[in-house]
Parts: sequence; structure tokens; C-alpha cells
Amino acid sequence: MPRSRAWAGGDAGLALVVGRSSSGGLEAMLARGLRRAGYRVAALGYEDFCGRPGLAGGVALRRLLVSPLRERLLAASPCLRAYNRAVARAVERLGPDLVLVVKGEALSRATLRLLRRHGAPCLAYLNPDEPRYMSLTLLYREEGFTLFTPCRPCLLFLRRRGARVFFLPFAADIDPAAEWPGCGVRLRAVALLGTMYPARLRAVRRLLRGGVPVVVAGPGWRLLVPGAGHGLYGRRYVAAIRAAYASLNVHHPSDRGYKANMRVFEIPGAGGVELTDNPGEVLAFYTRGEVYTYRGTGELLEAAREILEEPRENLCEKARRAYEKTRRLHTYSHRARYVASACSL
Repeated sequence: MPRSRAWAGGDAGLALVVGRSSSGGLEAMLARGLRRAGYRVAALGYEDFCGRPGLAGGVALRRLLVSPLRERLLAASPCLRAYNRAVARAVERLGPDLVLVVKGEALSRATLRLLRRHGAPCLAYLNPDEPRYMSLTLLYREEGFTLFTPCRPCLLFLRRRGARVFFLPFAADIDPAAEWPGCGVRLRAVALLGTMYPARLRAVRRLLRGGVPVVVAGPGWRLLVPGAGHGLYGRRYVAAIRAAYASLNVHHPSDRGYKANMRVFEIPGAGGVELTDNPGEVLAFYTRGEVYTYRGTGELLEAAREILEEPRENLCEKARRAYEKTRRLHTYSHRARYVASACSL
């Protein structure tokens, strides 16, 4: 098959996406973006071979796979060895135009070198920029991979160390051809949908103490916030975001000042009204006419009260502007095209 390294429109060739799972998470969203950008896509995830280990087991496994024990663990695990063999066979059999590695903790150094020898002209590695992944990122740099990062300071750090690295923000998992679904705002409350962690808990408690109605759903909340619901996913998640007067986004402390998280794009992409911290990063992508921002819990309470007093039509207009910006500039189809373009340079 002839290799076409630049995006060509109708059939841009074959892309192989390698990561944790072929059916969910960032890997699946990037795969859908590549398909919308004209690629045929094959995907391989190590959980497809080893099964889902559960939340605690998955966290433990991923931490081990970015530790100094990594190569020993890969050599000792039959399913991870099988996964590395499957990746190698797929590259040799398919001859993809692009290999996109997402996180890449389960690929051995030997597999990386095989990809360099027999793989596509461009092999890209997307760095999630959790601090514990930095040593793994440097390994991919050593093996000659093109790197992508949503973290501006990380971009400078890697370039100083000789990496070929590009800035690639997160995005929304929507079709760029999709039309504005119409305003869904009707629930006069702030919603926070997602896993509980301390920064989110502090924000929710500040709102509750200030008399702001809050709807909370997701793992870890039910023992801490009365009335909290189970996690919402898929269409139910999107419907809840669209219904609330505002959906709250609280960055993990390790993200603040470094990158805009995935939810920055997901909320506008769902057609919701976003209330988010970390404005220094968020306002690189959206304006204050499209999203609400705050710094610290004092500003959070003030902003939430302001939103609840806004006429519904004003919130609908803000949500529409943010959705249109997202559809025009910030989908995974746009990110996939950028990856292909950067790899062709």
C-alpha cells in the first residue's frame, strides 16, 4: 500500500492506535477522530489482552508500568508479552501510514525499536503529562518518536532535551459536521459529574455552604455528599451537562498552570454551560463570552450565584457560542489532522 504521510481527505491511509484499551478513553476518541479525518483505523489495547483489572488493580498496574520495574514486569507477564507480540505483528502485517501510541506504558523497549525499524514513517507518542509519566516520555524521545503534549511547560522541557515535540491540546469527542443541538438548560443548579477527589470535594462543599444547589454524581461521592448519584456515562452524561445551569470543572492540582484538562472541551462539546478554574490555560481556547471562569473558592461562589441569576436565554447563547467554537476548532478530528500534518513535516 502506498504511504501517504499527509492528510488527503477521502482515504488518508491506515492508522494504528496503540494504548490501554481499544474501546474507551483517549485512545478510542483519537481513533474516532482519525476515522473522521479519512483514516482507516486499527486499534490494540493491552486491556484487550489482559482484561480490565478493576480500578485499584488498574491504578497499581499503571504505576508499576512507569516505574524502574517496567521492563522486568513486561518480561514476567505472559499477557503483556503477548500484547507486545501482537503490536509487532500488526505493524509488520498492516504497514500502517501512522502509528499513534497513547501513553504507551505497556510497550517494551524492544517493541519500540521494532516499530522504528518496520513501522510507519511517523510514530507519534501522546504524553498525558502526569508527572510520573515523564521518565517514560524521555524513553520515547530516546527511541526517536515524535511526541505530542497538551502541557506548554512540558513542551519547552522536552524541546530543551532534543525531543521532536508538538503541542496537542485535548478536545471534544464530537463530529465537526454536527449541528448545535439546541439549548437544554433547565435545571437551576450547578452540576459536577465525575470521580471525587479532594479539590472537587472542597469546591462542592464551598458551594453547598454558600447556599448554591449542587448536583453531584460519580464514584466516591455518595459517602461524602448527601444525595450524590452514581456515575453517569454516554448519553445520560451529555444530557445532564446540557440540563444544568452550569457544569463545574475543577482541575487536578497537577494540571493548574500547566494544561487545560479534557473536561474544558467536553462540557462545551456537549452543549453545556461551563464554570471552570484554571483560567490562565482555559482562556487560550475559549473567551469569557463562551465560558465562566474563577480563581479560588471565593470567586467560585460569586460566579455560581451570578450564573443562577442569569436569564436562561443568556446561558443558552453562551453555551451555543462555546459549542460552535468547539465544533469549529476543538474536536478530535482536528487533533488527528494536526498529528498527521506534524508527522509529515
